[in-house]
Amino acid sequence: MSAESPVPDATQARYLNATVDSVRVTSQVDGMPQRVVTNELVQRLESSSVFTRLLFALRNGLAYRKMTGASLADLLRSALSMQRNERLTRAQTLMAVNAPMLARTAMQDGDPVRGYLPSGTVAGILTDRPPCAELINRMVAEAEETLERLAQNHPD
Repeated sequence: MSAESPVPDATQARYLNATVDSVRVTSQVDGMPQRVVTNELVQRLESSSVFTRLLFALRNGLAYRKMTGASLADLLRSALSMQRNERLTRAQTLMAVNAPMLARTAMQDGDPVRGYLPSGTVAGILTDRPPCAELINRMVAEAEETLERLAQNHPD
């Protein structure tokens, strides 16, 4: 995450305050395993009944329909195509709409409590938000140091 990131401050703060232990894999957001920063939403989804998660997905589906202007027939066609092409279960297909809607809530609307925080393994060790150029330079320098170290340990 760089200083130029358009992600709202409240959401960025949740990422910067995350610990390694607060980053985990869950399937409760959209039925597919994904790494997230644990927050109130994830805790609520993980402790909810299947019926409650179904209602939640239906509510997000209706919100998605309103946001995109898609018809119910369009959404159904898309869901069936996704189920067939991605080999999803019915539950995963119904829950698929959760991810974009909940990511939007956190990443665009700035509500990291009601939205979800998709993550990588690095989220628990972020400590700053450098400018993008500095971040890239830092990654290149670290990669070069690693390659040098590996070359020293394994001479040809």
